Amino acid sequence: MAIKDEDGSEILHHAAKKGHADQLVTMKQCHEKIPIYWAAEKGHHCYCKVMMETGVSPRAQDINGKSPIDTAQDALEKATGALVEATSAVKKATEDKAAEPLLKRHQASVATTQASSSKLQSTVAYLRQKIQTEERAGGLIHHY
Repeated sequence: MAIKDEDGSEILHHAAKKGHADQLVTMKQCHEKIPIYWAAEKGHHCYCKVMMETGVSPRAQDINGKSPIDTAQDALEKATGALVEATSAVKKATEDKAAEPLLKRHQASVATTQASSSKLQSTVAYLRQKIQTEERAGGLIHHY
């Protein structure tokens, strides 16, 4: 019996969101997403690797036909947009003396968003490489 929160997410989903590999040993379907999607969305490519080592395909499709790489790419696009906005805010705060008190907050936002984007880029690259490896080996698409 799986323990779920008020949104219907299991402990494994929360572990994937937070990057706790030790809790990702058992993979199972729950709600609309399996844990690899949460890990991909947060840029935890090392946890995607752990899940793939347990048999989860990088080409697995959820009920909407999306794969983990689709999820990671969507998150990367959002992070890129956020980075552009944060960088613009830093530029404005630098040029406008009245906005100067916000400068440090905007700079911190840029640093955080850059780190997130970097993790997501690594995850997308890793998943692409795994998909190519699976294609060369004649792997099948798994549906969950």
